[in-house]
Amino acid sequence: MRSRAVRLTLSTIAIGVVAAAAFFVFNTEQQIEHRRAAALRFEERLRAVERALADIRAAQHAYVAAGQSADAWIPKVASLSSEAGKGVDDLRSAAATADARASLTEASATIVEIEQVDRRVVDYLKTEQDVMAADVVYSEAGQKVSLAANHVDAARALEQQGADVAERESRRRQLYALGAAGALSMVMLLLLGAAPAGAPRVEANDEKAGAAAPADDELTFRVRTEAPRHSAPVIKAASEICTEIGRVTDQADLVKLLGRAAELMDASGVVIWMGNLSGGDLRPAVAHGYAPQTVAKMPAVPKNANNAAAAAYRTCALQIVLARPGASSGALVAPLLTPDGCIGALSAEIKGRGETSDATQALVVLFAAQLASVLGPVSIAEAPADKIATA
Repeated sequence: MRSRAVRLTLSTIAIGVVAAAAFFVFNTEQQIEHRRAAALRFEERLRAVERALADIRAAQHAYVAAGQSADAWIPKVASLSSEAGKGVDDLRSAAATADARASLTEASATIVEIEQVDRRVVDYLKTEQDVMAADVVYSEAGQKVSLAANHVDAARALEQQGADVAERESRRRQLYALGAAGALSMVMLLLLGAAPAGAPRVEANDEKAGAAAPADDELTFRVRTEAPRHSAPVIKAASEICTEIGRVTDQADLVKLLGRAAELMDASGVVIWMGNLSGGDLRPAVAHGYAPQTVAKMPAVPKNANNAAAAAYRTCALQIVLARPGASSGALVAPLLTPDGCIGALSAEIKGRGETSDATQALVVLFAAQLASVLGPVSIAEAPADKIATA
């Protein structure tokens, strides 16, 4: 490749491709940050609606409470109902997923029903039918408020799930863009580094050749084809842990191995949740990074619970819980899969927002797979509470 014009063209193309990929990644990161900020605003509005619904329930109870004046609470309930309805409408316009909007539509309809029930209660109070008013407050009105709160909470879960899917898709596009840019740049470098084997040598005593050498000489690029080695220590450490897990004989050894696995995943805490093939409740069996009293207070998790451990157990798929600034750290939960089905889940609380890292996700899935092969036959889920191991 001795033509200077061709060399410059190839170099320009390679630089342009890398610049375009970098610009795409930058724009995608901006979009991700905007979505995260929108999710935080959505959460704040949603909490305001939940507070309003809780206040409605308390105020309606005050209608029929001894020593309380219903006249003072009736305008309060009307104001709170209006506030909750407006908040739900704002949430519906801000929701990014169709499922969340549908759930908020149901919540809005339920709030209208709450207002209708409240008018009936007020009518009973005005006609001094206090017993009828109390019956409606503690039965129908309370049920309507609880139903509206459930719809709002479902919208939160659906919106979070949609945000997680959108972020994973954005990360995938970033990887595609960077991979394509890297491959094309590699091809350009290979073309630039190619030179004919029979290129004439320039003799030191040849004045004409010496004069022409600067014009015709070309740069030589050496392309490294050796695979990157930065991931080798991690892979080696993970393989050693998996090997030792396969030879574990008691829970004390297993807890130590969990500690090494947590350090490799940069996790502050790891818990093995065990259920059974019939879908029994998940219970903490082995933990690392939590005090013994904390593990002892961990409740059983039903299979249909609305959290990541139950979702991994139920769907047999990796669950990603994104970190919330100032609120909580992120987490990864991988199912423990055996040939007969899922027997539990491995949860890891990840530090430094590492839950979005493909490498960390792969490590959690790898350790879960190895643990499933060990824990499945011994039925560690049947272990009594006094044998729960913690570190």
